[in-house]
Amino acid sequence: MKNCVFNLFIFVAITSFAQDAHFTQLDKSISYLNPAMTGNFDGFAKITAQHRSQWINSGTAFTTSYMMGEMNFGKKKRGLKSFAGVGAYFLNDVGGASQIGLRSGGISASGNVPLSMNQWISGGINLSFNQRVIDLSNVTFLSQWDGTTLNPSQSSGENVNFTNDVYPDAGIGLAFNFQERSDASFNSKNFKFQGGISFQHLNRPKMNFSSIEQDRLYVKTMIHASSSIGITPVSNIELTIAQFFQGPHRETLVGAFLKTKLKEASHFTSLVTAQYLTVGTYFRTTMDICPYFALDLGPFRMGIAYDLNFRNVTRSSYRHSLEIQLAYQFSKRNKLRF
Repeated sequence: MKNCVFNLFIFVAITSFAQDAHFTQLDKSISYLNPAMTGNFDGFAKITAQHRSQWINSGTAFTTSYMMGEMNFGKKKRGLKSFAGVGAYFLNDVGGASQIGLRSGGISASGNVPLSMNQWISGGINLSFNQRVIDLSNVTFLSQWDGTTLNPSQSSGENVNFTNDVYPDAGIGLAFNFQERSDASFNSKNFKFQGGISFQHLNRPKMNFSSIEQDRLYVKTMIHASSSIGITPVSNIELTIAQFFQGPHRETLVGAFLKTKLKEASHFTSLVTAQYLTVGTYFRTTMDICPYFALDLGPFRMGIAYDLNFRNVTRSSYRHSLEIQLAYQFSKRNKLRF
């Protein structure tokens, strides 16, 4: 009976992790979800780090950490020339007393072909190796009750020998990009648009912790779009939307932001860079409202999102999440230019 209950616990835990880790600021790390966007940014290289603490008041830690470095080759600020993008990333997603989670490392590559001076299409692929992990050293069972307290040193009688298998994974993506011909980052006539579709887990990898469980990841489809619309010489409106489909699960994330220029860049030296402030919010169909704040200090960017879940108001204090993103972008004027 004990083993049946324990096996049921493992099945529910694994099934709950059959869906991917996800971020609120996904439009700021879009190349992780759509490889067609790898290297698709102003400048030639970028490093992004992101950390999410889920349900921060629940007493049990659920954290997701992600880092990616990417760069492009042959990209011009303006011009009818194809270019390529490459990137490498690492993700660590872990939660609960059993430390069940995912470690993932992979590479992405994209090809970008111009359609006109202001439009281009992109295609990309990503390949990764992943490991589902579980650590039951901190898990206690009712069979360890010694009459007074739960004694972790006492044998539970449970079979806790699980394998942490490594498996390959693959995804593809397509994207369309449009940017109004304007050298000014802020302009009342400036308009940018990016949209795409991606498919992850094309090989539907198994997630094997034991012989009793042979769950497979569903293929995940994402459709996304974002735009930046100039309204004044010192401010833009930014809009983003993403729709996810993964097995029986659906999720929609939308965002609206106001980006304001705080300081103008120098026209004579690269030592004085522009500074921007972005405020707004994301909305998720899981009844999340996520206020967002970001500060751009030249090549450095810091963004903070705080998720507030209102699905169950009586327990909302246990369903808040904090997400922080740091990014550094190297421009062509940077001394580290290859």
